[in-house]
Amino acid sequence: MKKMKIIAVAAALILSAAGIIAARTGRSDDEIGQTDETRAYQQAYNLVLAEKWTEAKASLEDFLRKYPKSSWADDARYWFCYSREQNDENRESVFQCYQEFIKAYPDSAWLDDAKSSMIHLAERLADRGRKEYRTIIKAYEENEHEDIQLTALYALGEMKGDAGVRSLLDLYDKNADAVLRGKIIYILGHSEDPRTLAKLTEIALKDPSEILRKKAVTALGERGGPEAVRVILSIAESSQPAPIRRAAVDALGDLEEPGIAAALARIAVNETDPALASKAAESFGEMEGVEPAEKAAAIRKILKEARTAEAKETALSALSGSDFPDALPILKDIALSPIDAGLRENAIEALGEIEDPKALAALKDILAAVKDPKLQSRTLYSIAQRGGSEALTILAEAAVTIADEEIATDAVHAISDFEKEPEAKRYALLNILRKSRSAEVKRSAVHILAEEATAENLKAVAQYLSTETDPELRQAVCETLGESESDEAVPLLLDIAKNDKNLETRRAATRALGEIASPKAQDALMELLKKKDGTGKD
Repeated sequence: MKKMKIIAVAAALILSAAGIIAARTGRSDDEIGQTDETRAYQQAYNLVLAEKWTEAKASLEDFLRKYPKSSWADDARYWFCYSREQNDENRESVFQCYQEFIKAYPDSAWLDDAKSSMIHLAERLADRGRKEYRTIIKAYEENEHEDIQLTALYALGEMKGDAGVRSLLDLYDKNADAVLRGKIIYILGHSEDPRTLAKLTEIALKDPSEILRKKAVTALGERGGPEAVRVILSIAESSQPAPIRRAAVDALGDLEEPGIAAALARIAVNETDPALASKAAESFGEMEGVEPAEKAAAIRKILKEARTAEAKETALSALSGSDFPDALPILKDIALSPIDAGLRENAIEALGEIEDPKALAALKDILAAVKDPKLQSRTLYSIAQRGGSEALTILAEAAVTIADEEIATDAVHAISDFEKEPEAKRYALLNILRKSRSAEVKRSAVHILAEEATAENLKAVAQYLSTETDPELRQAVCETLGESESDEAVPLLLDIAKNDKNLETRRAATRALGEIASPKAQDALMELLKKKDGTGKD
């Protein structure tokens, strides 16, 4: 009889099922009896104690289906697998059942029992020719050994006096196993003994293994303190391989010692390795204990002097995600400075996102100053992102005054994003239609009005058409009205189809009615089929 089975039978002789549950939870039998969930588990567990494995399996399966998030779920899942094992079900299926239990409940009190059952099943499967289960057994035994090994190392590190640390240092020097050495480094990083600092420094600077040097740098960061910081800084700015220096920058970013922020900013400026420079800028930008003025000055320096574009981009990202008061002037300076166009574009984009209300005025200044079409376009969309009637006014004016037709059209397109201000948006578009001399700009404006085919917008379109004589523009309006598929557009299209002086425009209006394809549009098309005199004769 297996050990677990013996335990279950013994428990049955001493305690009722309710008593077992009460002992585990600290609740009384009466309290336990108050919930259907606990009663259901108690009934299923009684079947386990009675060794009625088929009934126990069914009852536990039913409990798990009804109460998947129960506090008893891990118990029920374990006993479900155990009942299947005792019922002599397929060993591989039972092994998988325990495997899934361990994955789902890694902190369960039944974890060791499940692992023990798995090893037992694996041994029996291996004895019957399933050699792959030998590998599984070995893996579990190695995991258990590693766990004991790490526990022993922790115990050495926590021993009073110097014997424990001396043993750890001696073990590191005499053992060539890289895995064990890595564990020792981890323990040394959590020790305050001064000898561990010297050993970690030695490993970080001289160990033949790059992996162990990286681990030592990380452990120095965990240990902290001015001397550890000095060592990490020297590594970050040394000629050591890039992975070790990146580990040093990572470690610095997690510390709050004086001078670290300035050092990271210095690395971001001077470093030629793009990934390392970017990491330094990122770590500096995320530091919370840095005074806003100090951070702003350092970010300015990185943006102007960094040797890699990656560092500049990361610094700009840190700036746009912050809320210190100097963000706006720095972003404006970058947008207007003769540096990398991509960085300037990112600065303009950031101005559309920061909370400072003065950002709109800055964007207006930038729009007036920049000559690069891509930057102008980016500025227009950042202005639109700010929202509000003032932004609408700036965009409408840009659509009329900017000489470059493509950029002026971008200003119109930017207006389409103003969904919360329909009346102001409509007024701005009508203003463009009245003042613009560009057919393309006017076509874009009327397209927005007609596409959003509300009654108010269609009135505005009709008002525009009452004065617009360009046939191509009138035809473009008809096409857009058809694409709207709105019944609101049918009367206007019918009027154009009947009365417009230009045949192509009348045809465009007729086609648009066909695009709408609603009953109301069909009635309009039928009306167009009637002869002018109403007789059906030519």
